[in-house]
Amino acid sequence: GGKGSQKVATIKIQQGLDAFFSELKDKARENAISFKIIPSANTQSTYDDFIRSVENSPESFNLLLVDSDEAVDKEARLFLQSKYKKWKLRKVKDEQCHLMVQIMESWFIADIDALKRFYGKDFKDSAIPKNKNVETVAKDTVEKSLKTATAKTQKAEYHKIKHGAKILEIINPQKVREAATHCDR
Repeated sequence: GGKGSQKVATIKIQQGLDAFFSELKDKARENAISFKIIPSANTQSTYDDFIRSVENSPESFNLLLVDSDEAVDKEARLFLQSKYKKWKLRKVKDEQCHLMVQIMESWFIADIDALKRFYGKDFKDSAIPKNKNVETVAKDTVEKSLKTATAKTQKAEYHKIKHGAKILEIINPQKVREAATHCDR
């Protein structure tokens, strides 16, 4: 997402995440729990907003969700603390830290059928890695494969702002959870 000039992008990513997490939101509502997704401009501002929420709303259960941008070999909070040395996560519980491994688009390649529906007949699904664990596919590989797969479609090459939120709305969360253990967590 983004803020300021990127406000439309922020709204779109919030809508995409709302759709993707609709099952969780419904369960929260059933239990009279408010569930609100608040996108931020980048990883650092997401952390800053998260810490501010933790400090200002201690009665709330705040979650941090960011891209790992690389392979993850440890629990999310420890991974984030080792990657971002200045982040203060000691007072944060492990269950409050979550990762999109390696990037949001890794979730997309877990549901090739949704990508085919979104991009149409010229989508080149053979360009997408057929890996049952999408989290092991390197960030660069995911990005290149999406660009190659979508290059000749009517919607044109994959673009995070133009397409990302819409794809989040249509991918199957269960498929993603089966292919991404951090998502399932």
